[in-house]
Amino acid sequence: MSKNRKPWRENVAEEMIRQIEAGTAPFQKPWKHGVITNAPHNPISKRAYQGINALWLNMQGHDDPRWLTYKQAVSLDAQIRAGEKSCQVEYWKWRETAVLKDDKGKPVLDEHGNAKKITYKLDRPKVFYANVFNASQIDGLEPYIAPEPGFDPIEKAEELLAGGNVPIKHDQADRAYYSPAHDEIHLPDKSSFKGAYEYYATALHELGHATGHSSRMARDFGPFGSEIYAKEELRAEMASYMVSRELGLGHYPARHASYVGNWLKAIKEDRNVLFQAARDADQIASWIKEPELRAEIERKAQDNRKGIVMETKQEHEAEYIPPGPSPSKANRVYLDVPFEEKDQAKAGGAKWDRKAKSWYMPVGIDWKSLHKWLPENQPVLNEKKHDPVAEFTDELKAAGVVIKATPVMDGKWHRVSLEDDKKGENNASYRAFLDGIPNGQIQNFKSGELIRWVSRGERLSDEQRAALKAEAAQRSAERTSERLAAQKEAAIVAQGKWDKAVNIGDKMTTYLTGKKVDGYDLREDSKGRTLVPLRDTDGKLWSVQSISEDGLKRFTISGRKSGLMHVIDPLKLMDENPGPKRSTGIDTGTIFIAEGYSTAASVYEAMSRPTVVAFDASNLKPVAEAIRKQHPNAHIVIAADNDHKLESRPMGNVGIIKSIQAAHAVDGYVVAPVFNGKQKAEGLSDWNDLANASHSVEVVRQIQSQIRQRQVQDKAQNKTPDKTKDKQKAVGLGM
Repeated sequence: MSKNRKPWRENVAEEMIRQIEAGTAPFQKPWKHGVITNAPHNPISKRAYQGINALWLNMQGHDDPRWLTYKQAVSLDAQIRAGEKSCQVEYWKWRETAVLKDDKGKPVLDEHGNAKKITYKLDRPKVFYANVFNASQIDGLEPYIAPEPGFDPIEKAEELLAGGNVPIKHDQADRAYYSPAHDEIHLPDKSSFKGAYEYYATALHELGHATGHSSRMARDFGPFGSEIYAKEELRAEMASYMVSRELGLGHYPARHASYVGNWLKAIKEDRNVLFQAARDADQIASWIKEPELRAEIERKAQDNRKGIVMETKQEHEAEYIPPGPSPSKANRVYLDVPFEEKDQAKAGGAKWDRKAKSWYMPVGIDWKSLHKWLPENQPVLNEKKHDPVAEFTDELKAAGVVIKATPVMDGKWHRVSLEDDKKGENNASYRAFLDGIPNGQIQNFKSGELIRWVSRGERLSDEQRAALKAEAAQRSAERTSERLAAQKEAAIVAQGKWDKAVNIGDKMTTYLTGKKVDGYDLREDSKGRTLVPLRDTDGKLWSVQSISEDGLKRFTISGRKSGLMHVIDPLKLMDENPGPKRSTGIDTGTIFIAEGYSTAASVYEAMSRPTVVAFDASNLKPVAEAIRKQHPNAHIVIAADNDHKLESRPMGNVGIIKSIQAAHAVDGYVVAPVFNGKQKAEGLSDWNDLANASHSVEVVRQIQSQIRQRQVQDKAQNKTPDKTKDKQKAVGLGM
């Protein structure tokens, strides 16, 4: 692919945005009833294109649904007309087949002497592309004839609705919606529609929403304006388009035109929304059209949820799902309670979530007692009016912050990435408040700039503020649940990698040889990468850090890191009570904590005391706090990296700064390597660098000296370490 050529998915997303803005996307255009059209398909393989491929091909503007590759056209003695351009489609391969080999690397043979093969799931799919042409671009093919209906569209729709087993109530004047709270579809009377076709198309659209119920495909529903809400409406409209065209019911997009702004917002903020919605729409359409597949579709969807039920508020009609048996915050239904009505809500059984700063409906309570404050009974905020969330989102983007969804305006700091950050970096932070006139701050850690934002709109009413707070609290709970679910999934992947790897033992990997340290409870995978486990204080493995031969470090995708560690010489952690001095001058109750593995290993080999790997500077404090909780009597020493090359930058010497914060939190000490001018010029920055440039003896000398200086300082000031100010903690580091 040319460097100047945009990725396929970027092209698809940009074209979709353009068509939605122009009102010409396939699911935005009306379709006449009584006309049945097959989905885009390959006439040779007889297979229909699915997901985004089907939608992408429909976007090309051809009436003929047949698509072929150049070779396939030639095989039919057909010829692609000169000047015609192909359309590219994408395929994902999730499984790979390989020859089964024994321990010596030789193929394992079956009883017939043939090599056995195994099929395994790939950690990441392989992506392939194919160029296809529409049949209308090809000479020599028979003209396409739309199939005649082999059924009555209305009778078929009635059959599918009845088979869906979702009650339909005709109790509305001018709106149609699905209520997951009661698993019911609510519609106006049939006489309110222009005709039977429009009625059944609308009913099937709402049945599409009903497939997301926790007992079926278990999708997330969110409040009006949220990304979850936009995704659900987008997938439902796509599915409705697929179903109504194939059933000959016609398509009536005008009924859902008000959702366009939400679709655009979601897709622009996260391109993946488009591709996920198309994938889900395929499954929804299959569930509706093919009742015999429903059980299998539901089983796969439930398996994908890994047993975690996401019960949240529903779309713009603001239906809700009552709390299930789990008391987790992810299952809370947050309420829209104005300040002056808080006592009434409390009397009705509502509880206050201090962290989310919002009222919610507790598990097991009769929802009728809080009926007044349920989202479905609150007026929907007019999107055309001033929206402080959208305003702050624009401010964040103008500041170069990457925002994939709407910001969480709960008054807390949220770490985010900048547009020019490298993968894994988060060099910005924001927080925003909804009290009074909405306001907030954006901190750029690279430039040191602090942007203060105050909403241009008027002070929010109690009702508006309550609604926004409830939405923010709900969104925060949803994100937390999604993050925890991803971490559990990553833990399974990490355990699999760890189990397949081999113990290093006395062997030296390329990485360890370069760092001149031994491997303590490490493993090596089949590609020669050194694996370092990330465990909690109970020893559970949550993630794995893989270090390639060139020193490149990667963690398990979506894996947990905060508070996780790798302990070198864990048995000595049991000896946590300060006792006699060892040969190094450090008492037996001392535990060291360092950033990277090689740094920790060098400290351990020099000091002969258990040393904990925290993996990066930001994780020093969480790890130190976890160690302090488990070992309340230990002397904790943070063996900091000396990032002297960053001292002139706004971020400062991150290794020292983060170490001081960690030590302050656990009543500990900080020691950092001191380098001469030549060593600094060579880029030396950590204890492993010092050990290799000098000797372990120098590591011991510097650590002893710095700890003694701190002890003398504390004694002179008659202060315990936790009372010593941060500036004093850095004294004695020689910098």
